[in-house]
Amino acid sequence: ERPRGLARMFAPPGTLIAFAADIDQLALSGTGRNGIYTGALLKELRDRRRRVEDIFQAVREDVRNAVGDRQKPVEFTSLTRPCYLGGVYEWLRPFRDCPDCPWVVPLPVGRFVLGSDSGPASERPAHEVTIGEPFAIGRYEVTFAEWDACVADGGCKTKDDRGWGRGNRPVIGVSRDDATAYVRWLSARTGNTYRLPTEAEWEYAARAGTTTPYPWGDEIGGGHANCGGCGSPFEGQTAPVGSFAPNPFGLHDLNGNVWEWVEDCFSDGYVGAPRDGTAVVRAICRQTVLRGGSYKERAGVATSTFRGRGSAGYPREDFGFRVVRVLQ
Repeated sequence: ERPRGLARMFAPPGTLIAFAADIDQLALSGTGRNGIYTGALLKELRDRRRRVEDIFQAVREDVRNAVGDRQKPVEFTSLTRPCYLGGVYEWLRPFRDCPDCPWVVPLPVGRFVLGSDSGPASERPAHEVTIGEPFAIGRYEVTFAEWDACVADGGCKTKDDRGWGRGNRPVIGVSRDDATAYVRWLSARTGNTYRLPTEAEWEYAARAGTTTPYPWGDEIGGGHANCGGCGSPFEGQTAPVGSFAPNPFGLHDLNGNVWEWVEDCFSDGYVGAPRDGTAVVRAICRQTVLRGGSYKERAGVATSTFRGRGSAGYPREDFGFRVVRVLQ
């Protein structure tokens, strides 16, 4: 007997090919207007905020729940970066709310593994987290030019640039309290809600669909980031934002340059941590999480998973931040 159904076809570079059924299977009819697979696909396409791969994974689960192994959808993919169908916002396309506002990049919902079982105890256990709401995050760390607009308007305190220059260099010497004052001012000025990223949002943005310690691979290499021993031309001081290539989400400097404050209170590990992307918040928070490493730190601290910490009122010279803009 000759095999039934469609012939197997492998995806050319940069494409994804989806089949309603596996080889030697036929797509089953549904009880309504559409077949089992088409009905599941139409259902999952209602929420286009997810990665294409996540949409088709949900379709497979829907079909399996409906008919078991009698029909098994399959996909062949050679996509090399996250792919989205779009929605209210054009995912990964930067925008800003005013000329002095930070550029932000809209990120869709998705799932990823937070932490690392091969890293320090504070990064364990690695666990899957679901980002259930889209958000926009700073394309760059907040710059002196953006900070100084807040200073001029009376919302922020002046910060020293250590003689390295202001403009498009990241603002430094920022405490978490300072960062909170800035996002409060920015929210009032624009009428939109700005805040610090949660730790899960920060790592989701830093990983950008990758699973390696750095978005470009397993090793720091040279010329990818601004940190100690990273082959940076700016070693020993901050680099102007965007001096290095972006990650697959189009975001710059999440690895190195300056430490970045996030919303979460620090815990010694991820046991009992939220799995929905929300922050760890306590009534008394003695130390807050910092992420990304800095120009002062070695390469091993500049990974996408390393966790630093600091007191909310402490403005060290290599502390900065980036913003999240809530999407309506």
